[in-house]
Amino acid sequence: MYYRLKFSQLIRAICEDPSDTTRVSLLYGNNTEEDILLRSKLDEFAARYPKNFKVHYVLSKPPRGWNGGTGYVTKDLAREKFPAPGKESKALLCGPPGLVNAMKKGLEELGWDKAAAVSKLPDQVFAF
Repeated sequence: MYYRLKFSQLIRAICEDPSDTTRVSLLYGNNTEEDILLRSKLDEFAARYPKNFKVHYVLSKPPRGWNGGTGYVTKDLAREKFPAPGKESKALLCGPPGLVNAMKKGLEELGWDKAAAVSKLPDQVFAF
């Protein structure tokens, strides 16, 4: 929960600063719709600041009529929803160890820098 709150503060700081040109693409995976923490806040930022923030929800157990992503956060989804890796691009990973490890490998296959065993601030792929 702590990391999600800090991440929402980061999104807010980026979006509410008119001079900040940072763009954030969030792939947010959960089991059920009820598991999505801070959803109303994230949706509000996405609606108010579409140039700075995009959110894509993925559910492994979606309800009938769900319009978001289904299954799991994967390399293919990152390829579709993330910007291409570049000098000014960063991928921040948070989640269960299996997801984080799979995404480290997947992002490397997509051309992102190999993730270090212990992340440091300048790393292109940062896991916490």
